[in-house]
Amino acid sequence: MGRTGTITDQREPGFELVLSGTEHISSGTAPPTTVRGGQAAFVRGDALTRFEPDGSALTYFVSLRPVALRLRALPPGRRALYESADLPLTATPAGGYQDALVLLVLQPGAVVPPHMHGGIEPTYVIDGTIELKVAGRAVERLGPGDADTVLPETPLLVTNVGSTVARVLVMLATPDGKPVQSSASAP
Repeated sequence: MGRTGTITDQREPGFELVLSGTEHISSGTAPPTTVRGGQAAFVRGDALTRFEPDGSALTYFVSLRPVALRLRALPPGRRALYESADLPLTATPAGGYQDALVLLVLQPGAVVPPHMHGGIEPTYVIDGTIELKVAGRAVERLGPGDADTVLPETPLLVTNVGSTVARVLVMLATPDGKPVQSSASAP
């Protein structure tokens, strides 16, 4: 959401994605990091963090919000874009994770070939229309504001079926030792 004004908050670990404008982020006693449009910064969640936009920045905070934190109120100017259904415990085993946030930009007709991930993959559509084919499920058409979560080691295929560019946020949470992505047969 476009916003002005500084927010200081302690939250769960995640990514602050700046779609446009610039934001300065400082956590604890660390020096500020400048994040520009199209970039993201990881927020560890173990200290108070200050988010200070230059002018009106369009930003999103993306996290795997634990169930225990879902009832916690978000700070002013923030809202949850997507909360998955509760996932099976096997989808998020205990241990360390490699986390990555990807802004997927697909031209009309573009296809992300069949693949799968070693961890869960929450997906949120910012702009455009995609078709999500996931093994064992009906094909879904997702537009702006729609989201879904794909479980680990589940083949999927993504296609931009709209007439405009699709911009999709994909967060990958991969348990240590598992491949982030591998090829798969078509779902």
